Amino acid sequence: MKNIFLILLFTFMNGKLSAEQFFFISGLNITQVNENQIKANLIIDGGGSQVYNSYMVEIAGTTITLKVCYDYYIFDGGTQPNNDFLIDIPSPTGNYILKVEIYSSGSNGCNYLPPYLQDSATINFTTPFTGTISLGAKDLEAKKDLKLYPNPVKEMLSFSDEVSNIRITDLSGKTVKAFHGNIKSVSVSELPKGVYLVTAVKKSGEVVSKKILKE
Repeated sequence: MKNIFLILLFTFMNGKLSAEQFFFISGLNITQVNENQIKANLIIDGGGSQVYNSYMVEIAGTTITLKVCYDYYIFDGGTQPNNDFLIDIPSPTGNYILKVEIYSSGSNGCNYLPPYLQDSATINFTTPFTGTISLGAKDLEAKKDLKLYPNPVKEMLSFSDEVSNIRITDLSGKTVKAFHGNIKSVSVSELPKGVYLVTAVKKSGEVVSKKILKE
């Protein structure tokens, strides 16, 4: 009985997913703390539970790259991490580009390399400044890539954002399922195993197509 418990505990602790895209930046703004430092506030969202892991900052000329890593778990905890990061800037005055990249951790932790890159966003700013500089909701919506999860999928296929006019086709182009209305998840349990193409319309009107693997 003790051995069974250890096996189950190990399985639970390793419920972390790594090499798929499952979350995205849903909020980004910066404020100036003092003449040599800014504070970046980052909010991420997705289809499960994200837990902040670590971060690093790279500076190349006037480009500042903030790389943030999160652990992603298949258990839907409904969390939406909201973190502040203090970043030193090279000079009190100047034009800068802040690039934010978010990553999921892998089996060896955070290596800040593809395929663990999840999403990115950029803000241009000039120091010194007062108040808050934000990446607008329209900008985030325009750049946000639609995520489908889990993939491979067995039963319920979910979308990172609400979509409409969903069409699922097999590799021959035949429509095997279709859904209308505003939807965030659909059932694919009755589909045979194989590769399918999912086409949907985002709120912005953009038509997106993604491949899925049905197990």
